[in-house]
Amino acid sequence: MLQDAYRELEGKEMEVMAMMLNGEDMFVRCRDHEAQLLRRKLVQLKAALNDTKAKADKIKVMRQQLSVIKLFSPRPTGLKITES
Repeated sequence: MLQDAYRELEGKEMEVMAMMLNGEDMFVRCRDHEAQLLRRKLVQLKAALNDTKAKADKIKVMRQQLSVIKLFSPRPTGLKITES
């Protein structure tokens, strides 16, 4: 689920960057208290973007590791091993 959200976000990264640049431009034209609110919202947007990327990267690495483990793990044969 997070991977799907990340793929969708990855396709919109240019849009997000444009929004951030537009927000920076708005700072110049806004009153101080409005600029502070915009700045907080932009910080939250950047943090959410970075957090989502980091989580998606961790999931990607874990899936790669799991596929390697599955590749080299012995297949169950249905035989039971008992101690004598």
